[in-house]
Amino acid sequence: MAAHDERVVGAQGETPAKRARTDNPHRFSMEPDVHVQVEDKAFPVHSLVLMLASPVFKNTLASGMSESSSGTITLHGKKKCEFQTFIDAIKPDSTLTINAANVHTLSRWSDEYQVDGLKNRCDQYLRCVPVSVEELEFAMKYNMAGRQKMCMRAIKTDFPRFQDELARRGSELPAEVLEPLWPHICACADLPDKSPMPGLEHVRIMWPFVARTLKKKPDAEIELERIRQHARQWPDQLYSQLPASHQADSKGMIWLRSQLRGVGLV
Repeated sequence: MAAHDERVVGAQGETPAKRARTDNPHRFSMEPDVHVQVEDKAFPVHSLVLMLASPVFKNTLASGMSESSSGTITLHGKKKCEFQTFIDAIKPDSTLTINAANVHTLSRWSDEYQVDGLKNRCDQYLRCVPVSVEELEFAMKYNMAGRQKMCMRAIKTDFPRFQDELARRGSELPAEVLEPLWPHICACADLPDKSPMPGLEHVRIMWPFVARTLKKKPDAEIELERIRQHARQWPDQLYSQLPASHQADSKGMIWLRSQLRGVGLV
């Protein structure tokens, strides 16, 4: 009986554990308990949401850094509109749909703050976006593994389709983008496709010459047809230039037409 009396404390018969839960009325508050400062706006946010979604925010708030004591996290160099999109995406009740307007923003934020679930959703969406050299660079920079493989495979399979873009942007691309494509670049320049890529600083210096080899040559049939169109006018033009005496104009026109027909131009 005495033992039972020791467990019952207070007029309402609460145990110490129960009383401890009510000593701090804000312990389980539904109100935001931290502010994230982005540009000139302070976003009220639940720290639990940030910590469950992102190991980066968890380390910031749980490591005893100044942010954990001040209750304010300042994100330098970020845009408030992008943070709003990011926080809308990681809320437990989020209904945000990933689309063409926000996928690149969410990809960058999810990679930097290690929000793997969101990052995987972005990777899946990006596989429906048309492939380009720029998209390959983006996928590699922000570690979108599925999208990276898709872009690299598509570019290698249909390399001529991407040559013009590569020629324009090649001098800005990092080595990890250029190196896998180097054998195809060498093939365009009639170099051995096993030639190792030089250091990136050397590639940048020589890129104007590389770009020239990458630019598409006019389609042979299109170019030939252009020449034929001009060649058909040459006999008549020659006729108008030659004198009429001794039928030089007619003879010249007939001779030239015959020569052009012989090489298939008329």
